[in-house]
Amino acid sequence: MSRRVRFGPCLALLWAQAAAADAARAEPARVVLETASPAGSTARRLKAELGALGLEVEVVAPIPDDLDPLGPRGAARNRGALAVVLLRADDSGAVVWARRPSTGEVTVREIVTEPGSQSSIDDAIAIGATELLRADLMQLPIPREAEPTAPAPSAAAQGSEAHARRLALGAGPGVALAGPGLGAVPHATLDARIEATRWLDVQALASLGLRGSSVEDGTSSADVDASVFGGGLVAGEGMLRGSFWPSAGVGAMVARVEAVGHTTLPAFTRTEVAWVTAPYAVAGLLWRATDSVGLRAQGLVAVSPRPPAVRVLGDTVTRWGMPLVLGVLTIELAVGL
Repeated sequence: MSRRVRFGPCLALLWAQAAAADAARAEPARVVLETASPAGSTARRLKAELGALGLEVEVVAPIPDDLDPLGPRGAARNRGALAVVLLRADDSGAVVWARRPSTGEVTVREIVTEPGSQSSIDDAIAIGATELLRADLMQLPIPREAEPTAPAPSAAAQGSEAHARRLALGAGPGVALAGPGLGAVPHATLDARIEATRWLDVQALASLGLRGSSVEDGTSSADVDASVFGGGLVAGEGMLRGSFWPSAGVGAMVARVEAVGHTTLPAFTRTEVAWVTAPYAVAGLLWRATDSVGLRAQGLVAVSPRPPAVRVLGDTVTRWGMPLVLGVLTIELAVGL
């Protein structure tokens, strides 16, 4: 009895297996990133590292600690993700869950960071999580278009690309002292900052006096009102971890000073307006309630090389800007660009 080999079904089966393999290669592996600060520098850096491996990263809000993200309930929530990375809210590290494709075994590993700069914390978490997952993810299908055709960029270059610029706008009350004999004056202040680099901000400041300050000399007096406008460079934020961010910088300001002199014997009033320029130094501390909202306290000191004289009947009673000390408390809102 002879046997007849049927090549048609065999070829169809091989073609179906090849098509299934191609479909698997075209479907990127999913990794879920759980974080309360999706716009934070750590989350952006980690997404860049995982994206460089050709992985699809989905950012979600954290789930309760007692819910296993790869267990029956967590897997349904994460729709079959093969790995989950939880970023701790205080930047103290991360927890990594991964399911090995070959065995289905779930591993749980933790990354603990040491105190240091925000950049070093971002590096430790992003590179550490990627390395922990690399051995497991090497078994996953990577999309053809994600296969590298050139050497992968360095971690520093990826971190630079992942860093998004931010714009911060603040408003709040202030108080100014502008010279001998001039009392404290309430101000309304607007503050704007835009990131030039990871460690350097460009600042613009406007502080408007809400009332004048009076100085008396016998039967004469003068009311002095001033508004201050300035701009400069501020460095220091991002160098420390946690909720408090110190900063310091320098800049230049211009002030419009209006002095109204009065005498009673004889009755006389005279108004003089002067524009004053001066360098200034500024230092402050930002408390971040969230990644986007914070409270900033800052102090500015300026000394004019040519402070204008405040005169009454030709007599100088004081000079404005010897020095100018401005204290400000603003509520700040930061947005990504």
